[in-house]
Amino acid sequence: MSKDGYAPKSVAKPFRLLKQAMKWAVAQDLLVKNPCDFCKPPKRVKTPINALNREDRTRMMRLARAAQPQPLGMAVELALTTGMRRGEVCALRWSDLGDDGTITVSHALGNADGGFYEKEPKTSSSRRTIPLTAHTFQQLTAMRAESRRHMAEFGLAGDPYILGTQEPDSRPYNPTQLGKDFAAFCKMTGVSCTFHDLRHTFATMMIAGGNARYAHYVRTVASYLGHASVSMTLNIYADVDPDAKKAAVSKVQDCFDMDFDLDDEPAPATGLPAPGISFTVEQLEAMLQAAKAQQAMAGVA
Repeated sequence: MSKDGYAPKSVAKPFRLLKQAMKWAVAQDLLVKNPCDFCKPPKRVKTPINALNREDRTRMMRLARAAQPQPLGMAVELALTTGMRRGEVCALRWSDLGDDGTITVSHALGNADGGFYEKEPKTSSSRRTIPLTAHTFQQLTAMRAESRRHMAEFGLAGDPYILGTQEPDSRPYNPTQLGKDFAAFCKMTGVSCTFHDLRHTFATMMIAGGNARYAHYVRTVASYLGHASVSMTLNIYADVDPDAKKAAVSKVQDCFDMDFDLDDEPAPATGLPAPGISFTVEQLEAMLQAAKAQQAMAGVA
């Protein structure tokens, strides 16, 4: 699999399954040893996270709102404010939008040789209900009302995809097409990122913006993202925001009862910093003599 170009993560999953099968075979006396015990899967390399900084994500949000109610603009806002995956955004139906300002991830769109198909979310944790920002909820509510009005004019009923065609046999916004449209959008705006990077951006700003020392807060972020565990969220995102690292320096300085500001006094004419401790000539000569005596004694020994 490695020679065929599969990523270490893709190789690790079937390797674990094969190892479990061989372990069962050993337990059933079908094998003397587990051959997988003598093999190691390729080492997984942590992929760098590309999260947009404050300036870029703000500009992208403004441009996305200007493009609404077009599907691409709404998809960008949903990803930036909820952290949903591309397949989850495209699989949303109007029945997933609650009247209480929330949206529920109940399905996702998967890819196969025959095209995209609707499937269950990635994991059991991926099935989740997410609170929406006031603007996102207001915009979606207006879009839903327009969809219902349009269908009622033709005597139609159904549950169309939010970003798809508004008809009973609704066709979803193809996730691959969304990726291509977003790539063109980024090229025009001069921002270098993928649609999945919007999920990274959401997670990063949530971790950096809240108090990650409290377990319940990190658990909330994990539930937004649909992660199976808090450790997964922290392992991926807790160390990727440079602004958060810079802000943490002030916390370090607060641990000392002293001023960390640079001394405003001018440096001496030699250009060297002023010494913190000064000695007289007599003191220096005495220290030199003591050092020589210690060296002489060490040589005799």
